[in-house]
Amino acid sequence: MDKAKQTIFICSAAGDDRRAQINRELVEKNAQALVDAVKEAGTAADADKIYMYIPAAYEAAVEQVKPLAKDAGVEVVTGDDSPVCRDKTALISVFNGKIIRPYFEEDQETFRGYENVAKIIENAEDVLRKAQGTEDKKLLYVSGAVAAPAFVEAPYGASLSDIIAMAGGVKEGSTVKAVLVGGELGRFIAPDALDTTIMEKGSDIFTGGVEVLDQTYCGADFTKTLMESAREDSCGKCPLCREGTYQFHTIFNEITVGKAKVTDVALLKDLADTIGWGAFCQFGQHMVNIVKSAFEVMGDEIEGHIKRKKCEAGVCKSFMTLAILPDKCTGCEECADVCPEDAIEGKAGYIHMIDNDMCEKCGKCMEVCEEDAIVVVGSVKPKLPKRLTRVGRFR
Repeated sequence: MDKAKQTIFICSAAGDDRRAQINRELVEKNAQALVDAVKEAGTAADADKIYMYIPAAYEAAVEQVKPLAKDAGVEVVTGDDSPVCRDKTALISVFNGKIIRPYFEEDQETFRGYENVAKIIENAEDVLRKAQGTEDKKLLYVSGAVAAPAFVEAPYGASLSDIIAMAGGVKEGSTVKAVLVGGELGRFIAPDALDTTIMEKGSDIFTGGVEVLDQTYCGADFTKTLMESAREDSCGKCPLCREGTYQFHTIFNEITVGKAKVTDVALLKDLADTIGWGAFCQFGQHMVNIVKSAFEVMGDEIEGHIKRKKCEAGVCKSFMTLAILPDKCTGCEECADVCPEDAIEGKAGYIHMIDNDMCEKCGKCMEVCEEDAIVVVGSVKPKLPKRLTRVGRFR
């Protein structure tokens, strides 16, 4: 066989939205059907070699697929995973024994030592749906503040409201603050846009995850978590993405601990514009949409951490103050016994007091208090004793 004229077909289960892991679910639940579909697609493409790439972390999927693939003449390759693998050149770099990192096409002239190889790379769900004739649908994972978090199969053309309803709708008692679509490479959608946000083929945000945020989520803290994941997933090839994800995470962390400046908001927005314009691959280009949409949808809440020194959701510990209500405390000492920081002063029969400078806001005291006497207080604090006072004596 002429090495210069080979065609290889790769079915990839990599590049998952980490908060949804659609490919893991799809491979584990459809192992035989997927292997058959890959074999059929590779044969139709007249491929000399057919591969399936499955992240090594998906152990159950790998275990199921390997013997089936061997019988079908399909080679299973396992390795690392990252959303960066959505870039096809990044996936090829893994096959060539390199780290996950995208390259210019001209830098990818070889494939495992072979030159001028024609490479056909398709996503696992796309391959399976073509074989099944269900290309009008998409597998999604709906989570967060919904009645029944679940994987759902939604038709293209469905609105976000329709998709959320497939998971039982918004959880009782919850008020939607935002909906994250597409994980760290997606964006936040405002509550008033759920009916008009339609899932379309080729959408850069409908990659698998739909997470509903309600009043118990903090927009700043949640965005910080996404930027932490983005920082870890950035391959480091281009400085804009490498340094940008670090700056995003650092500044959002400072927002959540009360150390950010008003000027940081403009800095974050400028960084997002610059990185989105100049990043090397779609990971960097799309990741910035999280920051942009966070300010569009939850900007007032995020800026409130800076301007008002307040976390409306009561999530960011630096803005929390705990208090023991004098009229409810029985002086049982349970809270003081479990406090790992010895931040609670008191003795049997006396109203206990919390030193918030020492308190780490771990919540253990709240868990053991049978009287629900320990509460998180806002800017208006209840009247509290300044020294140890017997239960029932404080006025």
